[in-house]
Amino acid sequence: MASSDEQGQGAGLEPVGRVHAVRLTEQLRAAIGEAQRAAVVLAQRVREAHRARVWVALGYGG
Repeated sequence: MASSDEQGQGAGLEPVGRVHAVRLTEQLRAAIGEAQRAAVVLAQRVREAHRARVWVALGYGG
C-alpha cells in the first residue's frame, strides 16, 4: 500500500508553528460550528416545508 506522501498528499509540506496550528484549529472548530448551525436551520426549514405541504401550493402532486 502506498504512503500518503507517495500519493501526493502531504508531499513537501512543512509543519507549522504552534501559534499557527492553534489559530487554524480554532478556525476549523468555528467553521464546524457554523456548519452544524446551518444543518439545524436546514432541517427545521425542511420539516416546516413538509408540514406545510408546500408542494401542493406549488402545483406538484407529491
